Amino acid sequence: GNPQSSNWNFDGGQVQSNATEVVGFTATGSAHTFNVQLTVTNACGSNTATHPVTVLPNNVQASFSVNAMTGCEPFDLQVTNGAQNATSVHYTLAPAIASANPNPTYTYDIHGNYTVYQYATDGCGFDTTMKVIQVLPSPTVQISASDSYACEESNVQFHAMSDAVSLDWNMGDGTTSNSQDVTHSFTGEDIYTVTLVGHGLNQCTSTATLDFPVHHNPQAMFTVDQDATCSPMQACLQNTTVGGETYH
Repeated sequence: GNPQSSNWNFDGGQVQSNATEVVGFTATGSAHTFNVQLTVTNACGSNTATHPVTVLPNNVQASFSVNAMTGCEPFDLQVTNGAQNATSVHYTLAPAIASANPNPTYTYDIHGNYTVYQYATDGCGFDTTMKVIQVLPSPTVQISASDSYACEESNVQFHAMSDAVSLDWNMGDGTTSNSQDVTHSFTGEDIYTVTLVGHGLNQCTSTATLDFPVHHNPQAMFTVDQDATCSPMQACLQNTTVGGETYH
């Protein structure tokens, strides 16, 4: 007939009397087998059923290292997996950014604090760990020039559009400056790479470059096929000007 009472024994002295039980088993170090017993009783007597439950230990240890805990935007994060006894690891690198690569990389373009989570598993047990990455703001840096090109020895005005606390200019010809605005002239035709580095309060830097073309000043020259002759004179004149565009 139907049992009038139920008693569970979970091999550890835990005895419950509910018809259905939910129990958690823990094994440490090595596998352990628990003998679960259920004894049911009614007016006709009692009966006991035994079922072994083998529980494997959770030996998974989540662990990872990063190239730096703090960096300037854009910050390139490099993660190195150090999980033990795991067959797979997964990461959450930023909101909605996940990776199943054991050693992922990720670039944080915007400053802020980002929590990196690792989930390690062996298919049975699992473990998690996390690190907080701090990405610092970098200063904004842009270069503007008074002209798109210049001739030799002509003054050009360069302006730094930046919120940096200090500036370093390199005009591409060995000339340097720390000013917000720089007036400079170049010697020699070339394309000079003007570089501006801005330094922030948090030691972060940003760099801007401008390739600035400089042209030769024209040199008016011509040749005559003969220096002297009888009148009326007919001479052939040949223009040998360097750097000219129009001639008068």
